[in-house]
Amino acid sequence: MRIENLKTKLAEAPRNDNGDVTYVSLEQVKHDFTEAEITELVNRALYQLEYQRSAHAKYVKQRNEAEKPIKEAFRKLFPSQPYSKATREQIVAAVLEVKNNLE
Repeated sequence: MRIENLKTKLAEAPRNDNGDVTYVSLEQVKHDFTEAEITELVNRALYQLEYQRSAHAKYVKQRNEAEKPIKEAFRKLFPSQPYSKATREQIVAAVLEVKNNLE
């Protein structure tokens, strides 16, 4: 299903001070959209939220995999320092250590 004239409908929608669409009740939404359109909008929003969650989880996993050798090198170089408190210079040293081990 395709929502007809979505741009026009949203142009007339209530907005907050930032200019974002802000409906305060279902009755307001029903005034501008049909039940089928509301269902489609909700389904789109739920799909987008689900996609964002899975995309973020994938990104975090990839980042953690990439950081793993750097964290190991950091622990070897600075055993008494937690990685969460590492300085930029310490991280650069750990990255260089990983790079040197790859060569």
